[in-house]
Amino acid sequence: MAAARAGEPFTFRLQADPATLDWTHAHTNYETYVLMNIMEGLVEIDRAQQPQPGLAARWEVSEDGLTYTFYLRPGVKWSDGTLLKSQDFVYSWHRLLSPSNTSEYSSYLFEIKNAEAFHQGKIKKFDDVGIRMLDAQTIQIKLRRVVSYFPTLLSFWVTFPQREPMNAQHPVTLGPYLLTKWEQGREMIFERNPGYYGARPQLEKVRAIIEPDDKAARKLLQDGKIDALLEVNTQDIANSSRDVLRQFDYLAVDYLAMNVAFKPLSDLNLRRAIALALDRGNIGAVLSGGQQAADSLVPKGLAGYDPATSLPPSIDGARQAVLKAGYRGPTDVPSLSIVARKGVQAQAAEYVRDILKARLGLAVTVNAVEPGEFKKYLKSSGLQLYIGHWGADYPDASSFMEVLLSTSVNNYTRWRNPAYDQLVREAGDSTKVWDRLTAYSEAQKILMRKDVVVVPLYYPKIAALVSHAVSAFEITPLNYLFFKRIVRP
Repeated sequence: MAAARAGEPFTFRLQADPATLDWTHAHTNYETYVLMNIMEGLVEIDRAQQPQPGLAARWEVSEDGLTYTFYLRPGVKWSDGTLLKSQDFVYSWHRLLSPSNTSEYSSYLFEIKNAEAFHQGKIKKFDDVGIRMLDAQTIQIKLRRVVSYFPTLLSFWVTFPQREPMNAQHPVTLGPYLLTKWEQGREMIFERNPGYYGARPQLEKVRAIIEPDDKAARKLLQDGKIDALLEVNTQDIANSSRDVLRQFDYLAVDYLAMNVAFKPLSDLNLRRAIALALDRGNIGAVLSGGQQAADSLVPKGLAGYDPATSLPPSIDGARQAVLKAGYRGPTDVPSLSIVARKGVQAQAAEYVRDILKARLGLAVTVNAVEPGEFKKYLKSSGLQLYIGHWGADYPDASSFMEVLLSTSVNNYTRWRNPAYDQLVREAGDSTKVWDRLTAYSEAQKILMRKDVVVVPLYYPKIAALVSHAVSAFEITPLNYLFFKRIVRP
């Protein structure tokens, strides 16, 4: 692979243009690769996955855990030269919680007092929401319940401040880099922000080449035209040399989920049979992307990971469960279908199909769909099985556990269990580590041992191909690429 030319900007490939630069509505990697470098929030997550001061110099928590007071860093300026003020956060959060806002992350601040009621139109005045601008540099937030991980939520992009009025085409920003050029379908140019309050990044300029074709992108890397290729596939990994492949831990899990609302998967015994038949021990070798077999909905690296919460494989137990479901044998079980996104998740579905056939004799088909079509299938009444994926929005077990709440918009299993909901809420309320871990463990056992709704399959890795010329490069466990952490002599 040719070395990138000295003196050129650090260059990486984006598969597509960002759909928007309005972070209230951003939701894909194409947006976050940009937004996490041109913006920041009240809180930052450090390499130990702990909340640290960002735009907030510090914060205080009341004794009852319901009131947070954030004090802004003095002198932080927007790219237009104006000072950052408390009002910029109030404006942003008002937009996020507006009843007219259709963002999938509108619920992100619902733990703030009256925020959910305001979004639903039950409360008309935003002044009744628990957000107060005490002065130009101080914000006070009142919660509806104790949320021990609340500061981590404020590291997420939808909570970032906004200069009024928001201009999605040319937003005013304040991060370590400024977007100075965007030629859609071709490139984006970022330059070091001379007015940035923090440490001066090493890279003066960064270029993102928009290239949707994987083959063309690989050639760009081989020819030294780009320094890094992100979101590589298993073929890229297999064909790469060890000295250019870099893999990173990812706080994420891919799992087999079952629609419990309709036959035959409304039968607990059949769901148990499927879970017991699934030996995930060699799934990483089959998928060839560095994946690790999963045994907990909460991934390794987070408090709440518990390998004792899922069913261990047992072929005898699986066969007995089929009989308990009322079938004379596996061949009497109706054919099942798994929906999965094309790519590695479709490969995982094929892995599940092959194991269920080999170990239990079940007939299973795989429906591999385009990523953009996936949710349409999840909402279909004909849904049976699907390969779900969840990556942490913030480094806390609640990010995973809340996906399967009865009220979650991301719960497509049609499963509802008040006991699970209560345990997850109790864990979120508690400030005692042991109490939180115990509640999450019990909730996971309800989900995966008692009701058998999901089967964790694997923990994915983040992989990138990076030029030899780059001495420091990382993608965080939250799947963020920070230009300010990259070093290229």
